[in-house]
Amino acid sequence: MRNIDNRSTGRHATWVVKVLSPKVVEYSFQSKGEQILAKKFRCVLTSSNPQEYMYGSIPFDFKNRNAAEEGLKKFTDGSVWEISSPAFDHKYRALYVGCPKKAVLLLLAPTVMRRIEEPGDSVPLQAVWPNLTVHPPCNLQDTVKMLKMIRQASTTLDVCGKFMELSEQKETTDKKQNKLMVAELVLVDDSHHSFRVSIWGDAYDLLKDVSRGEGISLVGLSAMKDSRDDGFKVNAWHNSLHVILGGDRADFLTQMPASSTNEFVPATSTFTPQIELVEVQGEALHSCAAALAEVPNDMPFLNDKRFQLNRCLIEAPISRGAITTEKGDLYIRATLHDWSGSVEVEVVEDACVQLFGCKTKSQVLAACDDGTLSTQLKRVNVRGVLRQDTKGKVRKFVAQIKVSPESYTISARAMRSSLGLAQPVTGVVLTAPITRVAQLSLIHI
Repeated sequence: MRNIDNRSTGRHATWVVKVLSPKVVEYSFQSKGEQILAKKFRCVLTSSNPQEYMYGSIPFDFKNRNAAEEGLKKFTDGSVWEISSPAFDHKYRALYVGCPKKAVLLLLAPTVMRRIEEPGDSVPLQAVWPNLTVHPPCNLQDTVKMLKMIRQASTTLDVCGKFMELSEQKETTDKKQNKLMVAELVLVDDSHHSFRVSIWGDAYDLLKDVSRGEGISLVGLSAMKDSRDDGFKVNAWHNSLHVILGGDRADFLTQMPASSTNEFVPATSTFTPQIELVEVQGEALHSCAAALAEVPNDMPFLNDKRFQLNRCLIEAPISRGAITTEKGDLYIRATLHDWSGSVEVEVVEDACVQLFGCKTKSQVLAACDDGTLSTQLKRVNVRGVLRQDTKGKVRKFVAQIKVSPESYTISARAMRSSLGLAQPVTGVVLTAPITRVAQLSLIHI
């Protein structure tokens, strides 16, 4: 699959790929006041190199609402196809594609596809004939190291491990008393680490028949960073998960002796982010991202410190596992940017909906399932609090987000009071718009 997304190469070259784990993903969204029940097709495409694989997709189309079902019949599991003039589904964001190839192949025109039954005596075909499975590039230990190097609070990843345990599903509820089912899967590998994955809802059906001790590859997991330590919580949802059996790596792990998970070092967290009630009304300190980022983690706060930042941009994850807690509440680890720099914050309550320009939680989740969820491409004003948690760590919560007005008047009083969050102990320098400097004559400069 090398260079399949290269425009120059794509005009002339051909590739041979194998379809693995085809599925129809169901979701809903609002269009012209109507609730649309939509479906899209997605599969994993592997090449002769098991470490080079990517997604194939047929998106929802109003003109052909059965396109996903037709794709499932056409692109059967294990079928092999010759691809030329590749086109791509640009609704997928590369950040949230765990496959080594981040482009998602469009399995419709203008992509040209021809099914191949067997390579036969063709030497060229034999040389490029696809592998039977996939091989995620990192073992479990290296996967965790990679996660710790990622700047974003959440990401998508693929892993290969030995299937050790799958608990029974247990029922949990969100604040609206909606029922959710969750189970815990434990994988191990030859790096002597264990990997715990929360299996949500119907994703359990994809794993319940896998034999204990078998090596498997999981494509499309989501990992979210714990705000209180350096650990990660890994989740699997039916709409994004692909379970793939077999392959050299998986077969090796099947043969690897392992009698108990206690022999392995835990590589993931088991935390549950808690929604904190945040009160942001009233007088707040006007600050900037750089000042928030430099607040010491052990600074004591007897009470919450309200803050407001203006004209910010917010970068946030868009996968379901990264924007919801185990109870189904919205909770988002995001990066806030302004003129001074950036800072990691926790977005809670109504701000989670406001972040994406939506009006309700259901709209956020529907857009997430649809693949159209994105943060507002506008500058925003945010309000939140600094709070010291029970472990003594200072946490930065954002609970209100509003679009910044395009025209506004600079307040001299606000400029004079913008001392940041730290108490000044010596002389201070206040930043000011260049227009104010030009309007007031400065002497001896």
